[in-house]
Amino acid sequence: MKLPNFLVSREMLRLKRAMGIADDKLGNVREISVRRDKADREEIRRLAEDGLEVDIDAVQPLEDGTLSYKDRRVLLYIRDVAQYGGEYSDPRFHFANCSTVRQMRANLRFGRYVIASRDDGMFHLHYVTSGRRTDKRLDVCQNCLTGLSYKGFQHGMAVDAKRDAVVNFSIAEFFMAYPKILHHTIPAHTDRTSPTNDYSADFAQVSLRYRQLRSWQCEACGIDLARKEMQRYLHVHHINGLKNENHEGNLKAVCIRCHALEPMHGHVTAMRQFREFEPIWTRWRKSEA
Repeated sequence: MKLPNFLVSREMLRLKRAMGIADDKLGNVREISVRRDKADREEIRRLAEDGLEVDIDAVQPLEDGTLSYKDRRVLLYIRDVAQYGGEYSDPRFHFANCSTVRQMRANLRFGRYVIASRDDGMFHLHYVTSGRRTDKRLDVCQNCLTGLSYKGFQHGMAVDAKRDAVVNFSIAEFFMAYPKILHHTIPAHTDRTSPTNDYSADFAQVSLRYRQLRSWQCEACGIDLARKEMQRYLHVHHINGLKNENHEGNLKAVCIRCHALEPMHGHVTAMRQFREFEPIWTRWRKSEA
């Protein structure tokens, strides 16, 4: 059997980018369970099919805001749907420790949830009054989208934009960005070998090319900055914080306002460009409302 070349194989490159590994690196990630207990074969099967009822204490929020059961990321939803006023109202599903999940936990109603990891968008529901059981597509919780700022989602977005984000949400894509199996990343360098975290010599060209590729539109809020005099307000952000890793999966085109909202980027608000752009962004947001 011939092993694929990790530096040129399209499938390997896709996986590496999802794991935050540069295209020109072989990587040094190995799988380590974040918790000592692992989901057994039967639990994995049920997570991928009809869902699994577990005690609330077994569902733990991770540092990135997502939810885990043993060594796996999971989704949460209400399987048993009650009838109110003669009608059923389908629940939303959750992928994060959002305000709704925290409130349910505080109200001691978390036991109503079931965990799953099925990624085709379908969930197994039980309509209590009629006794009907069926697989059905559910909408994602907007509080989860807000909590993780998933794909730039913000609570103050226009109604149409929020609806599009819900309709187009892909569980499969979510699990590509946040893999089901939890990993620890082994640092690629020691304190002696780590390169200086600075922009590469060609970053100006990389930045221009990437912003052109994104049609000069902010990937977070959606503002169009294609006009020549507005292009300077569109920045290219390094997602993993490493300024010399310029592979496409590590780049994000963001307006200076959204750039300031990225982790550890509060200093951007002190820039003159930020003060110039704030009223421009405010007028644009009002026009979109």
